Amino acid sequence: MPFLGNQPQQGFANSVVKDDFTPNGSTTAFTLSKSAASANDIEVYVGNVRQEPTDAYSVSGTTLTMSEAPASGLNFYVLHVQGTVESTIAPQSNSVGTGIIQNSAVTTAKIADANITTAKLVGETVIQVKSAVDTAARSTTSQTFSRK
Repeated sequence: MPFLGNQPQQGFANSVVKDDFTPNGSTTAFTLSKSAASANDIEVYVGNVRQEPTDAYSVSGTTLTMSEAPASGLNFYVLHVQGTVESTIAPQSNSVGTGIIQNSAVTTAKIADANITTAKLVGETVIQVKSAVDTAARSTTSQTFSRK
């Protein structure tokens, strides 16, 4: 898909860190590889099922405390998601030029007033012609503006 302006960053601004644990059925406290400020900064999965923050677990710094010990043999992991935001970049005002717009991307149907035509003459004089047709009165009017 073409974009106007700078190509947006795709994916996440920061990479997601994953901690894998081996539960034994009795341990409830686990050490994380990086500190988390709140339970909402991490996603905890036990048996590939996401656990509810503050109900199923709490976190304090690098210590993850589960409300119940995960059963032995279950797939148990934590994703550090705090600070991972999908980013999009909108073009800055007046930053899109004709060299960026794809050929034939702007059609007459996309222009609000398709009856306006502009021509450049020698000496950088611009002439703009706007015409309108009144079908009820069956008449045509034209206006010509010139600027030097």
